[in-house]
Amino acid sequence: MSLPQWEITQERTFARWCNQYLKKREVNIPDNGLCDGMSTGTNLNYLLEELSKKTLKGTVPRPSTRFQQLANCSLGLKFVASEGIQLAAIGPEDIVDKKRKLIMGLIWTLILRYQVGKGEGPEDSAKSDLLKWVQNQVKPYNTPVNNFGNDWSDGRVLCALVNSLRPNSINMSSLNDPYDNSKKGIDAAETDLLIPRIMEPEDFSNGNPDENSVVTYVSYFRDAMNSRKAAAPASPAATPAIKKPSGSGAIVEVFLSLATSSTKIKKDIQSLKFLLDKKGVKYLEYDVGTNAAKKEEAFGKSGTRTLPQLFIDGKYVGDYEAAQMLEETGELNTLLGIQKQ
Repeated sequence: MSLPQWEITQERTFARWCNQYLKKREVNIPDNGLCDGMSTGTNLNYLLEELSKKTLKGTVPRPSTRFQQLANCSLGLKFVASEGIQLAAIGPEDIVDKKRKLIMGLIWTLILRYQVGKGEGPEDSAKSDLLKWVQNQVKPYNTPVNNFGNDWSDGRVLCALVNSLRPNSINMSSLNDPYDNSKKGIDAAETDLLIPRIMEPEDFSNGNPDENSVVTYVSYFRDAMNSRKAAAPASPAATPAIKKPSGSGAIVEVFLSLATSSTKIKKDIQSLKFLLDKKGVKYLEYDVGTNAAKKEEAFGKSGTRTLPQLFIDGKYVGDYEAAQMLEETGELNTLLGIQKQ
């Protein structure tokens, strides 16, 4: 029996949302495999650990029996309850038996808690707050929006939202076709704002977007704005001129994204900057989310889109992990031209 389009869209969106966290565990759930992916309880518990930053002791990584699968799912559901998250009537056997409606409801509850509402208030309040934020963002673009459904079907609200965070990213006067409009918005969001592609253009342009999917996707835009605010200096400051650290002839550049929604990238950016600051190294900082020319320059030279990127004297050194390895061997000081005291 074929599923209605909204269910197909929602499963794909939810699976991709889960994968944003599960990729740290080298797990990738297929677009149409959310129920299968959660049925052993292992991926569910991994997801809960990544979301909560806590450890669930007792998860069986590769359960070979139904008993072990049930134990994994029971562990996960008990943890959810301990976090004060209320669930509908769902038991371990429902997950193991791949009860679609209940599993989708479970994932939606986690999305509301950890993605949309950030643990603040009930579902209606979280969605209402997000809608008010969107309305405020797109108001200058004359694109009325009163819901997370039909108002998004022509792609204009999506494009206006992108422009509100990345001005002039999309020419609003060129918008005409719902599919093309939606594609422009999703492509620009992914490229300029580093917002994960958890939805596709046809999910909007089919005339009846799935509201839960749209809410999940749009919440990333608010995260992008909040990330920029958190990273912005207290007062406007000009980009510092290139300065050489004491005893160094090196020119140091750091390419990053202030709008990233990735917790790992945020942490790596902070760690790399701390490492350089600790050494007294002055460096140029470029936000690839707002500087297209620098983005192409960095990605072209490095051959990768991994962030952050460290360049010394115009040569690509690597990401934070590479810099840390060089620091441990003493090679980073050599590249920076820092003399031992």
